[in-house]
Amino acid sequence: MLNYPEADRFDTRTMRAWGSGAAPLPVELVEPFERKFGGKLLEGYGLTEASPVVSAHRLSGVRKLGSVGQPIPGVRVSIQDDDGRHLPAGEVGEVCVKGPNVMVGYYRSPEESARAIREGWLHTGDMGRLDEDEFLYIVERKKDLIIRGGFNIYPREVEEALYAFPKTAEAAVIGMPDALMGEDVLAFVVLKPGEAATDDEVMAFCATRLARFKCPKHVRFVDSLPKSPIGKILKKSSADSSEGEIHGRRHSGTDVLGARGARRRRSGPAVQARGHVADALVARDGRHHARGGARPHRARADEG
Repeated sequence: MLNYPEADRFDTRTMRAWGSGAAPLPVELVEPFERKFGGKLLEGYGLTEASPVVSAHRLSGVRKLGSVGQPIPGVRVSIQDDDGRHLPAGEVGEVCVKGPNVMVGYYRSPEESARAIREGWLHTGDMGRLDEDEFLYIVERKKDLIIRGGFNIYPREVEEALYAFPKTAEAAVIGMPDALMGEDVLAFVVLKPGEAATDDEVMAFCATRLARFKCPKHVRFVDSLPKSPIGKILKKSSADSSEGEIHGRRHSGTDVLGARGARRRRSGPAVQARGHVADALVARDGRHHARGGARPHRARADEG
């Protein structure tokens, strides 16, 4: 909505609250959103297997930016390690959910059901932490964790830094294979209309907010990121599909890194209903990109 060119046509002064879900809400967007549209922007969390709400902020309660609120009544949230041990407040692990909202299982998939629900806890595949007040913070999808030379990097943390860059409209971060480090950080950035930036400029900004090993090694400027019908940026593979791209339009000489060249991730049935698509990335050569204005020849990768 912040980037919608005709947003000023609508009078939203009577709005008391806005809800955000389906994908992490960058903290850097909250203040400009509320200043422009009024009301409070409240983030929640859920998934289809939990029918579909797990936690939310209360309009009249405390709001902690960066969190997705507290568990709704009747629902318990536990942060667990890979061995199923419950972790204390502040430690990062897998978000597990128990309550009457949790599904019985996947239709005709007993093995997948047994993997997803263990000892009554739904294992969401999301990494997160709880604070001392039971506010939940989602860190990243477990399968999206980037391991660079033995160090864990959460894409959301890098994306938060990218959204703080004044010229960024949208950003997405994934891991890319690296012969030396195993994986490295690849960032896709959509610039605000009329803005121009270099990858060195973006990486230097990230270095002021992130540890050096977390900073993007490569920055690709694209005109748009694909989204689901509810506006979620699609950067993950579906278990059933090897198609779909992150589209980048640029001047002549586009380098198309298709589904075979990009790193591919497979998500389990627990996330198949979330609209993920394949990683197929359109990269660009050169080190400078500007948005807006006339463009010569454009090229894009076609889906399908």
